[in-house]
Amino acid sequence: MSLENTPHNTTQELIKSKPLKPASFFWEKIIFFAVITCILFFIIGFIQDKADETPLSDEIKSTQSMESTVVSVFCPYAQEPFDFSAEGTGGSGIIIDVKGKVLTNFHIIADEEDMGKPMPLHEKGCFVLLPESETGFSGDIYMAQPIFYKWTSPYYDLAYLQIYGVYSDEEGPYGDYPREFEHISENYCSSESLALGMPIIALGYPDVTDGYSLTIAEGILSAFSEYGSFYSTAVLSSGGSGGLVLGNDNCIAGVYAGVVFDEYVTFGEIYHAEEVADFIEKSKKIDAVGKDEEITLETE
Repeated sequence: MSLENTPHNTTQELIKSKPLKPASFFWEKIIFFAVITCILFFIIGFIQDKADETPLSDEIKSTQSMESTVVSVFCPYAQEPFDFSAEGTGGSGIIIDVKGKVLTNFHIIADEEDMGKPMPLHEKGCFVLLPESETGFSGDIYMAQPIFYKWTSPYYDLAYLQIYGVYSDEEGPYGDYPREFEHISENYCSSESLALGMPIIALGYPDVTDGYSLTIAEGILSAFSEYGSFYSTAVLSSGGSGGLVLGNDNCIAGVYAGVVFDEYVTFGEIYHAEEVADFIEKSKKIDAVGKDEEITLETE
């Protein structure tokens, strides 16, 4: 029977005869959608909070516990006053133990005419400036004596500064000493973990910030060299030498050594973590026996 031939009152009766759903089902739907909405708002809020916490990348966020270990270094020349008005040399460094031993590049204190020897520095040594945690500006100032090894330091281009006291002037001391210093752990990146394209973070005190402000540069591992180093697009200008370089999972990828460039491209050169670990281990042996033997370079 077609609908056209169905009396109007009969059609109404068919509609009225359909069973109605109970009223409780309507409220169940309302509660269900309310719960889903609350869950979605919670998830969106959680994601937004996590995004706000990360300033640039997970790698940069992971450096927060390492920043206080990267220091600025300034060494007045001999015959100059032992203050910041003096002519001198400087760069960056990394605190490696609780007593304030600082790892840096040997070329920072090397004689420009004979890179195998240190230049004449002030008898009181060098200044080591620690960064403030929030701004990275130099805060506490300590005095340190350079430690280098006749053959080993020029070969690895690495040396130490040993903090021995706090710097004071007419305004008072700039820190507390003796004290325990925050320092890096020996969490070196393995050769297997360093690969082309991996993210790299470099920390140091380039001259572009007058050498007094901790600077963080982000890049990738761009190329390997044949000389125990690699190149990165994480570039720090002059003054960044001796700074800390981090790889994945906050491991120590190496020590920042300087800038290599031509007319087309500029890279930061980084001494490989394994070279750094070799230098530290060799220096411990030298300190133990009091003898620094010449390292024989392998030739083909």
